[in-house]
Amino acid sequence: MTCETRLAQLGFSQDVRDAVLGHAKPGLQRTYNKYDYMDEKREALEAYAQHIMEIVT
Repeated sequence: MTCETRLAQLGFSQDVRDAVLGHAKPGLQRTYNKYDYMDEKREALEAYAQHIMEIVT
């Protein structure tokens, strides 16, 4: 499974998943949405790390 899939399974929105993965924002969002999702990315990556640790331990 990919990081994208696991983050979706963990309940994170498409916007947060795209921000974590560094995907470009589509259309007008690229121009008008300058929010960096820093807190949301941190939360997603912490949840992802915990999920992976549960798998490997």
